[in-house]
Amino acid sequence: MAQADAGIPMIMLMWPPLVLLLAPIIAIETRILHRGGIVILPAFKATTVANLLSTVVGVPLTWLAYAIVEIGFALVFNAPGLAIEHWGEKADAFFKAHPAFAHVVFLLFGAPILGPTQSPDASILFEAGLVLLVPFFFASYWIERSILRNMLRDHDRSLLDRLCWQGNAMTYGLLAAILFGFLLWHYAHPGQPLP
Repeated sequence: MAQADAGIPMIMLMWPPLVLLLAPIIAIETRILHRGGIVILPAFKATTVANLLSTVVGVPLTWLAYAIVEIGFALVFNAPGLAIEHWGEKADAFFKAHPAFAHVVFLLFGAPILGPTQSPDASILFEAGLVLLVPFFFASYWIERSILRNMLRDHDRSLLDRLCWQGNAMTYGLLAAILFGFLLWHYAHPGQPLP
């Protein structure tokens, strides 16, 4: 049986749900701006533009930067003399003795493009998704904060920064809760498809 050696670019799995969830994300973040004293229509316009740009441009560029870092690490660690198999028995023994630690390290450095495995497990997809939410959060906050400051110039920058942080913390917290829920469901029902 032939087997492909291609990895799974997680942007292919993460980006479509982020696009589909844009409407509720915009609604939540607009509500947070409005509760912070911003008039609803300007809050809605600024939040819509900010989220469209952070989702369409920011998330893919953040993933690309993270993927380049991952590829760089892979090239370094597979270079002659530096490959993991050349690290010696102590490193090999350490990772074998601490598989959970090894899993976390390889997940942190490999979340953008999951390498091929003999028996793919959906849990790694949810775990990598949770890891990717962290840089996506910071990129979204930075982009959206800049847009809010530009479009809502009449408002205090520190207020806009705080409200933007709160909105992104709320929406990314909800995204993380959804992924974590899928992960827990997967652990509780191994081998079964998601509902």
